[in-house]
Amino acid sequence: MKPYAIKENHLYRKTFQRGKRWSGKFVSVYILKDLAAKKLKKANPQKQYINRIGLSVPKREGGAIERNRVKRIIRAGLQGVERRYTLRRGFLIVIAARPGIETQKSPAIESELRYIFKKLEMLECHESQIVWMRDHDGIDFPDMVKTCCRYRGFQCGAEYAEGFRQCQVYLKG
Repeated sequence: MKPYAIKENHLYRKTFQRGKRWSGKFVSVYILKDLAAKKLKKANPQKQYINRIGLSVPKREGGAIERNRVKRIIRAGLQGVERRYTLRRGFLIVIAARPGIETQKSPAIESELRYIFKKLEMLECHESQIVWMRDHDGIDFPDMVKTCCRYRGFQCGAEYAEGFRQCQVYLKG
């Protein structure tokens, strides 16, 4: 599926100002929850939430030809990540190029984007494992973990928390 582009300048500004940011060597990624996600879900033929993607390449990277090449490299890296992993949906994602990207190939950008999305918690578990657990064991695992963490949080006065058990065995050294 072709990614939806961010077309409005105010969405770029809002994502740069309020979004989560993580920078790598060649790209910076800004992510913000999309407030229009429900409306776009209804308009989408598959009735799924979608991400809107924006690419930002400054003029210091060169003329139009060089900037378009950088955009193609970023798009190819993003497609590689989306082919192998499932990204969380319903977000505005702006990928900004950093100096030195023009000499890179798409596999290097793909690995950097994968690392950044992992740090920004955008990569979901592999969907087939979740589906298998639901079909095989009848367990909605993500919901179960969320419910357990919410219960532990309720016990200690927080929204979410984790429970740990003390190790009773002392390891020799």
